[in-house]
Amino acid sequence: MISETPVRTPCPACGGHEFRWLFEKKGRQFWRCQVCALERIDPPPTLAELEDYYNRSYAAGLYTLFLEESEMKRRTAEHRLRTLKRHAGAGKWLDLGCANGTLVSAAREAGYDAEGIDLSSVAVEAGKADGLPLHVSTIEDWDPGYRYRTITGYDILEHVPDPLAFLEHVTRLLEPGGKVVLAVPNTRSIFARLMRRSWWFYIPEEHLTYFHPRALERLYRRVGLEPVETGRATKPLTLAYGLTQFKEYNPVIYRALLGVSRVLPTRATEAIIPFYIGEMHGVARSKG
Repeated sequence: MISETPVRTPCPACGGHEFRWLFEKKGRQFWRCQVCALERIDPPPTLAELEDYYNRSYAAGLYTLFLEESEMKRRTAEHRLRTLKRHAGAGKWLDLGCANGTLVSAAREAGYDAEGIDLSSVAVEAGKADGLPLHVSTIEDWDPGYRYRTITGYDILEHVPDPLAFLEHVTRLLEPGGKVVLAVPNTRSIFARLMRRSWWFYIPEEHLTYFHPRALERLYRRVGLEPVETGRATKPLTLAYGLTQFKEYNPVIYRALLGVSRVLPTRATEAIIPFYIGEMHGVARSKG
């Protein structure tokens, strides 16, 4: 059994080099930083492997269902927008990992000058067909020639191979006083503590780094951002959609919920309700 071995690159949040082995899942090794308790998989997949995975997922996998759940996605975007209005100022807005642009659409309808970037050409083309200003790009390659008042990223930071470099690029794209709002799974949530390696967010094909509030704030400070707010994030979901996720990522919970769903009326399994599933949001401000 592996006990402790140096990971190839330092911790993005604190720069530490000492990691403790946690477990193996789907052939990937999970490690925890001994200084700040950030968790990561090592070695991570390459960018080419990630692009291929997302395109296959959007075209024929679990993300297809998410793309098709248009009403749930719209409600999710509106729910997030209500939270973001406290932080989003007048000016340009960039949504990272925008998928087919539901949040971009909601922000533009509310009067914001929003656009988005994503790795998946399949998802971006779906949004562009609706007239949205979406682009296939990584943050490293994105250079629009102007800076943003607001940058958002939901379900994105845990996916990137190098969170430190990612946030350094985000910081360079922010106006002075501009804000970044990111939402990520929280390893200090009750679900992560109880479920351990069976936690539904431990998905080594796409989730590469795992944060808790202090680790995220530490990463913000490391790139020169000032943490403003860190708190619990909820997400509107249906029981029916949740079942598709648990079937793939946590079969034990899937079987339990499947039994419950069979005795509930259809209107109950298809109702869209904000759930806390162990995620957090972190807001930070550019000092520039």
